[in-house]
Amino acid sequence: MRTRCRKRAATAGALAFLVFVFAPVAVAVDCLDEVFIAGDDAHDDFGCSVDVAPDGTVWVVWTNNGATGRLDEDVVYSFNDGSGWSTPELIHPENGRMDYLPEISIGGDGVPWVIWMDITAEEGYRLRASHWTGTEWAPGETVREGCGRYDSFDIVAADSE
Repeated sequence: MRTRCRKRAATAGALAFLVFVFAPVAVAVDCLDEVFIAGDDAHDDFGCSVDVAPDGTVWVVWTNNGATGRLDEDVVYSFNDGSGWSTPELIHPENGRMDYLPEISIGGDGVPWVIWMDITAEEGYRLRASHWTGTEWAPGETVREGCGRYDSFDIVAADSE
């Protein structure tokens, strides 16, 4: 039986994201070859978070520096349900603001939840959240206003129902 465990993927500059899946072999554990989700797109991708759903689908979220410039960071996702990685897409609509450092957690019901920090037009920071509806991400909701730029946070999803 193959088991999966989550491991935060690391990025460096314009290098691609790497996701490692571990499979037990006899007594030892071997690391399978790394998988490239988003190649070098000439932008700085960073802040990757990974989780695995109960059905084995692997979800990855990260910050992508938008093509319009440094202050237009976006939260992007991709998933692999066993048939390959989906095309990376935005979790939230393009807004011309900094949206960054997403964290993903999947509840026992298999619903992915993501939180991230964004900067408002008034230069304030807030914590936002969204969840997968089965076909798309729900509109982002504000969890907390008045955050600090370097606040840290984490998420543990419970069942959505």
